[in-house]
Amino acid sequence: RSMYYKFMAPVMAELLNRNVSVSVGHLYAGDRFNSTKGKDFPVLYSVPAFGGHTVQKYIYRSNLELLNLIQKLKINLVISLASRSFYGLDVKTMPSVRWVTLQHWGDNFQTDREKILDCDVLQIYSREWWKNFVDSDHGKKVFPASLEAHSQIVITGCPYHDIGKHLDREKIRLKYGIAPEKRVVLYAPVGMNIPDSRARRFWLKAFFYSKRFIRLQNYFAKLSFIPQDWRVSERNIVDAIREFCDRENAVLIVKGRVKKPISEYINKVADYVFYDEDFYPSTIIELIKISDLAITHFSSMSFELAHQGVYNINVKIGPTWAFMKKSLGKIFGFGFIYDLEIEGLNEICDSVSFLNKIKTKQLDDFRVKASKVSEFSAKYFNGPPGDSTRKTVDAILLEM
Repeated sequence: RSMYYKFMAPVMAELLNRNVSVSVGHLYAGDRFNSTKGKDFPVLYSVPAFGGHTVQKYIYRSNLELLNLIQKLKINLVISLASRSFYGLDVKTMPSVRWVTLQHWGDNFQTDREKILDCDVLQIYSREWWKNFVDSDHGKKVFPASLEAHSQIVITGCPYHDIGKHLDREKIRLKYGIAPEKRVVLYAPVGMNIPDSRARRFWLKAFFYSKRFIRLQNYFAKLSFIPQDWRVSERNIVDAIREFCDRENAVLIVKGRVKKPISEYINKVADYVFYDEDFYPSTIIELIKISDLAITHFSSMSFELAHQGVYNINVKIGPTWAFMKKSLGKIFGFGFIYDLEIEGLNEICDSVSFLNKIKTKQLDDFRVKASKVSEFSAKYFNGPPGDSTRKTVDAILLEM
């Protein structure tokens, strides 16, 4: 998918700067236009520009074509977001190829979890990710906890966050047309994708997103057996954020993803709506760089915000919170939840509490404490942004 360049591009740029020849292979398979992920199809023109460096572009349509491409081009180093096994490949068919897997949030530990170590180098952000994974119900059955037992694991932080340290806020504002005197509130909504549970699907479609729900709220308010936060609609949340922004002389920027289209109502209310407009630097890193406050509903973005030092309110909505907590808990346990509620860094609110809180607060009430950012960064990213890319490429090229 095109969006994967936000993880890959920093490493590619560092390799190019070290005069390493880089080629990219794009999987040209699946529905290019009609499926949800097809909207993020890895078209060749999505390859970022790397200054004066040239990147060779290729396509493949199957795992066999990928293997043939590697052999034909005499590739001796493959950098991927998944293991060899994920592509149906075997070390015996390409014994001279060094395979490197980069962590991209929790996805490696979910979609690739059984064969995550089928690589020569597994780059992860910090010890905490591996510890939480192997301590989970799934991990205990598969892997010993000790990192030392797996010589291919290297801990280097998060390369894709490094560039945020060097970005210029004024240039970002100019790029996106944001007035310099305006403060910025960043909102990442749930989006219109629907979870697999019938109950959650029904709640999101019938209530949270429904226009008719606004007219039904007085009726549902009388039904005491329905939890209060289940009665809050997307419109209630967005209207509250809009009023807060107007009061604080701030612009409301909404960040969506192609697989989670932003609703028609949010498009009307927000000052700006962006998807993944660029991948190097990534749009989300640029927007975080200029934000004074972020409001989310639990995603990897919560970790990005903490690492970059932006205060984050995570708003629980209806039954979706239980679903996300259970899904992540299976793979990483539940300890991470405590790190999304650190005074001076982030907090968790149910939707009703959020609506009440945002009415009385000012932007200056949501200031981060540098010490808390440092603690979080050390725990989940092996330190602050800035040097992870260099460390990663050092580890990749160590034995070559």
